[in-house]
Amino acid sequence: MNRATRDHPHGRWTIANGLTAFRLFIAAPALVILAVIGSHEGFLWMLMASFASDFLDGTVARLTGGTTQFGARLDSWADGAAYCAIAVGISVLWPQLVAQEWPAFVVILASFVVPGLFGLIKFGHFSSYHTVLVKLAVGATAAALLIILWGGPGWPLRVAALLALAAALEELAISWVLKTPRSNIASIFKVRREQRRARDSFPSWAWVDGARDGYHRDTVSHQEATAMFKVMVMIKRKPGMSMADFINYYETNHAPLGASKVPNLKRYVRHFIRPYGNEVYSADAEPTYDVLTEIWFDDEADFKQGMAYLTEPETAAIIGADEEKLFDKSSIRFMIMEDHETKLPV
Repeated sequence: MNRATRDHPHGRWTIANGLTAFRLFIAAPALVILAVIGSHEGFLWMLMASFASDFLDGTVARLTGGTTQFGARLDSWADGAAYCAIAVGISVLWPQLVAQEWPAFVVILASFVVPGLFGLIKFGHFSSYHTVLVKLAVGATAAALLIILWGGPGWPLRVAALLALAAALEELAISWVLKTPRSNIASIFKVRREQRRARDSFPSWAWVDGARDGYHRDTVSHQEATAMFKVMVMIKRKPGMSMADFINYYETNHAPLGASKVPNLKRYVRHFIRPYGNEVYSADAEPTYDVLTEIWFDDEADFKQGMAYLTEPETAAIIGADEEKLFDKSSIRFMIMEDHETKLPV
């Protein structure tokens, strides 16, 4: 699999990631400092700024097309730091309030910390799913904290705790069923729906080294196929490499590697090319390309997210090193496919 966008057009430090970094490097330390010096009002203003950055970074990323795997992980780190700073600050500045509403505070803090730790244990880094439930829980928690810290009632905080608990249980379920790390998942229902679709429609050759959850049929339905976002990658093998060695290495090494690294991938097909000619059409002794690789996604957004993941330094280094053994990289071309099928008479 070739990394289509190794040099992401937005770079790592987009406006959205800058807002996230504010929460991690400025807001979180400032909240602790303001709590230590006893500044209730300063703490509240910085708390509002932290919540505002949490709301704005995702919105800006979506509007500017700057969503990346790095941004999702940075957001998770910033959330963890901010929530810990908030917990410390509130405990220092409003100890009586914490004593009064401690069950809600404990549930909210645990709900934001435990799923991330589970992702760290399973995948090696904090999970960053940003589900719909998580967004609702964060919004409810932000509103409830501002209400109660400004002297309002405590029941909104208890409602927020229930939402946070539900969101945490869903995140734990997502981490449990996933085989490879992903980010920005709407819900557990989307994950299960994708897995059911995969079991029904993935061809056996697309499943490698446990990178997905199973397979059953060799084809997808016409309706499913036409609704998907498909890209054709045209590639020439490395000079001096035989076609037999090219196919063998691609199928035994590079295809498993690509399938394990690209999130949201729905189908991954290689069409290896050999010349053919007859009395009407001549055959080229050496085709321009040696393989036409198809990659399928549910939609363009999933394709962009999958390709963006390949720009992450660690992943890019792994994929790039393997490509050097296999491809004439100057030959690689990506083409978006638009299918039109002629219905044949029965």
